[in-house]
Amino acid sequence: MRICDFCVYTYLFNCKMSGLKEFLSVVYNCTAARKDLDKPTFETLVFRFVEISSGLTCQSKKADYERGLEQFRVQYFNEFMYKCKNRSEECKQFIKTLADFSEKKRPQKKDYQQLFRELCCYEKSEGARNSLLAMEKLINDFCATAPNLEVPLSVKEYISEISSVVTALAESPKEIISRLKMEHDEATRSMASENKSLLAETSKLRTEMADLKVVQVHIVADNEDLRVSMQNINEDRSITARKFHQCESAFYELRERHETILRETTELKRRLDESIRQQWSYYNGLKQHGLIN
Repeated sequence: MRICDFCVYTYLFNCKMSGLKEFLSVVYNCTAARKDLDKPTFETLVFRFVEISSGLTCQSKKADYERGLEQFRVQYFNEFMYKCKNRSEECKQFIKTLADFSEKKRPQKKDYQQLFRELCCYEKSEGARNSLLAMEKLINDFCATAPNLEVPLSVKEYISEISSVVTALAESPKEIISRLKMEHDEATRSMASENKSLLAETSKLRTEMADLKVVQVHIVADNEDLRVSMQNINEDRSITARKFHQCESAFYELRERHETILRETTELKRRLDESIRQQWSYYNGLKQHGLIN
């Protein structure tokens, strides 16, 4: 019924409240279409059961059938039993089939499947058809009452598509539901295959991730070894630098001592040369005075 609300909101927005009469008409038809499926009739009850059953596939588990049946009991069946006292023979048989199943101690999945098949056979599409036709009429009334509205093309296509689906469901619901089930099963199989591929890819990625973690551990270990080696190298460099500074200091100290000794030696040589020169001068003076031969 969401298309009804969509039509109302679209109509209200485009008309800007100018067509109050048409708007109230759409709201009235929308409410009537909703109430049709809210009536506690046997046709509506069967329609609701078929609606829940259409959500189950061959791949559904036993728990899915249990939840579906419980949902049907709580939301629709209990209310029907309370409100509807005038029941046809077909309705009584429907209730008896459901009651007989409830007496089973531990029903299996195949028992649930058999129950759902039997109860779906009661579907005659009368109540559903009336509701769907009411929805189709609501869509047609909306399009007829607002022929001059500037409705976007996408909205027109959406309304047309919904109208065609509603018409098809109203005319042959079993065929449409069967086709939808087939499409759903095909999509489920495709998703299962895709999920299988994704699981395989995920497993492969996990394996690669584990290998990368191993590589990471080795890299961390190698980095630790490199860190220790670098630390040792830095310590050796520090020791070498200290020794170099010590040798450099000793070298400058030794050079300074050698320079001092060299200066002293130079001074002694100068004094020695001066003494020799004076001695030669004294010797030549004595020789000139004839004191020595």
